[in-house]
Amino acid sequence: MIQNYDLTHLDLRDAFDVTQTDPKFGDGVVMVLQTGAVAVMVGAWPVLVTGQADGFHQLQKWQSWDTLENGKYVESVREAHLLAAADLLDEGTMDVDGPDNDHYSWSCPCGCLNYEDNDAENPTCEQCGSTPDNYKG
Repeated sequence: MIQNYDLTHLDLRDAFDVTQTDPKFGDGVVMVLQTGAVAVMVGAWPVLVTGQADGFHQLQKWQSWDTLENGKYVESVREAHLLAAADLLDEGTMDVDGPDNDHYSWSCPCGCLNYEDNDAENPTCEQCGSTPDNYKG
């Protein structure tokens, strides 16, 4: 499973700094930034997949995610595109798109993003174990 984190509560400088100081931001980790941009950790560096964020790295024009390190980051990039397309929510909230729709979005209180698009009625964060039912905000 690709780890991903919601850094929208941090300004861009602080978000960049946390990727350099917090060991959970390892190779392949995905993060959503305050600007709505989404980045993937490539080695020690956060590289933008979508959007814009001053100070964050970008692939060179001659590079592609498919060829960078033999496609090592393709799954992380796929996750980044899903997160960019999703409506991100406030921490500890869940949204069901409609009464007959089984699309759930859940952003848990530990700051990671657990996004599910299935029949799960109670999405659970694999990192902290929170669910919409047991979260006390």
